Amino acid sequence: LYDQRLKLLGIQLAGTAALDNDRKAAEALRNIGRVHEDHGDFALALDYYTQSLARYELIDDDHGRAKTLKYMANANLYVDHVRAADLYQQCYEVQQSIGDERGAARTLMGIALSRHHAADLDGALQLYRDSIAASQKLGDIHAVALANNNLALLHIRGRTRCAARR
Repeated sequence: LYDQRLKLLGIQLAGTAALDNDRKAAEALRNIGRVHEDHGDFALALDYYTQSLARYELIDDDHGRAKTLKYMANANLYVDHVRAADLYQQCYEVQQSIGDERGAARTLMGIALSRHHAADLDGALQLYRDSIAASQKLGDIHAVALANNNLALLHIRGRTRCAARR
C-alpha cells in the first residue's frame, strides 16, 4: 500500500509539473510527505514538507502554508520538540492572520504538546487551558476532549516527577 500510494502521488506530482500548477504541486509534495511520515520516515517526510512549504510561499498561499507548517511541526515532535514548538508557533501566527480561529485553537494544543515533551509542564498547562477555552468558545467539542485528555496526561506526568524527587 505504501509503494502504491507513493506511485500514485508521484504521477500526480508529474501531472502538476506538466500543467505548471504550483498549488497542486505543493499539495502533492505535502501528501508524499504524509505517506513517508505514516511510514515512520520523518526525515524524508520533512524534506517533502519543506519543498511543499516553499511552493506555498512562492504563490503566497497562507492556508497551504499553515497546513504544511502544522504537518512539519507534527513530524518534528518526534525528532526535535524545540523545532516543533517553533513551527507550531509559525503556524499559529499564520492561522491568526487569516482568521482561522479553529485551526489556531487546535495549534495551541500542538504548542502545548511540544512544551509537554520538553518537560515545560507549567508552559504546557497554560497552553492546554488556553486551547480548551478557545475550543469551547468555538464549540469544538472534539478539540476540548483531546486537550482535556492531554491535560490529564500532563497532570499524571507532573505527579510522577514529584514522586520521583521524594
